[in-house]
Amino acid sequence: MAYDNLASTYVNCGMYKEARDVLEKLIRLNPRYYEAYSTLGVVYYELGEVDKAIDYLKDCINFNLTSFKPYFNLAVTFYREKKYEEALPYIEKAENLASVFPRVYYLKFFILYELNRLNDAIDCAQKLKEISPSLYKNIEEKCAKIKRAVAGQKGITCQ
Repeated sequence: MAYDNLASTYVNCGMYKEARDVLEKLIRLNPRYYEAYSTLGVVYYELGEVDKAIDYLKDCINFNLTSFKPYFNLAVTFYREKKYEEALPYIEKAENLASVFPRVYYLKFFILYELNRLNDAIDCAQKLKEISPSLYKNIEEKCAKIKRAVAGQKGITCQ
């Protein structure tokens, strides 16, 4: 736990190389400590090693299929790499495992938006609004624009 806490502190301070070193030592000491794989995936992404990041996050999933964190982090990774089709199944799995975690819906909204699944994005935004009105405010204007665009496609005029 001490190594995990130290690594988290390094990550929170943006000290990714130090976090990597601690996490790799932790994995050598306890190869089944799945949380280290998830955090190491994030660290490698921040260090610019995308393939390693994905590998560690997938390793974490293989250890613990019930934790939403590696699925969420994989979705974030693929989203940041503009691989929206690849991000979608991971964010949906994260949603199934943590349906009350608002950031899941926030990210899913943007993934659906990038995939031009506008009606699904609006539905997702509505779920976000229900569980986190404050986070929804960040996308409220974009939702209004999407609704106007969707209504325009159907030949409906907005009031």
